[in-house]
Amino acid sequence: MNPKHIFAARTLLARAIEAGNLDASYVDIDRKHRGSALNYDLYDAKDGIALYQQRHTVCTKFGNSPAKDYFLVRRTGRKVSVEQLDA
Repeated sequence: MNPKHIFAARTLLARAIEAGNLDASYVDIDRKHRGSALNYDLYDAKDGIALYQQRHTVCTKFGNSPAKDYFLVRRTGRKVSVEQLDA
């Protein structure tokens, strides 16, 4: 992937989070590895469109339970739109 596209995709994600379209990434896990975390992985990006995987993981004493959702984040004029992709 082109470094310019990666930078643009990160900017799109930041703007989508600022606009309240997506939740901000966080890690809230204690020393016993219990809690939850939310992060985003960039899958592909080009020309103002980015495909992200949102992974929300809940950690318990029984193991980890990740839930994954996929989003298209795109620039529409001066705004950012977010579309959740169905499984």
